[in-house]
Amino acid sequence: EPAGEVENLPANQITPKSVDASARIDNALQSNILCAHLDENERGEVVEVMFEVTYKANDVIIQQGDEEGDRFYIVDEGECDIYVEKDGERKHVLHVTAGGSFGELA
Repeated sequence: EPAGEVENLPANQITPKSVDASARIDNALQSNILCAHLDENERGEVVEVMFEVTYKANDVIIQQGDEEGDRFYIVDEGECDIYVEKDGERKHVLHVTAGGSFGELA
């Protein structure tokens, strides 16, 4: 069961954040292969609508097949491991550290 408190924000709702937080998000977007083609204005639009969610050690952030699977996550502090279930087996596919990202861009 995914953990963390996520508000059901309407799509494209601007979420206030500090200049520092915006810069960290922008840096993560620039280093993500899916976002590398975005110009400064387009990245700015993505930064505006991103919001913070905090997880604790061993929390499940997202479960394969969940509706929240269309979200994009940036690890600001700490690290997490990504597992995929295939043929009834749980396989480790990625280790993400601070500044890294995973998920989809909706």
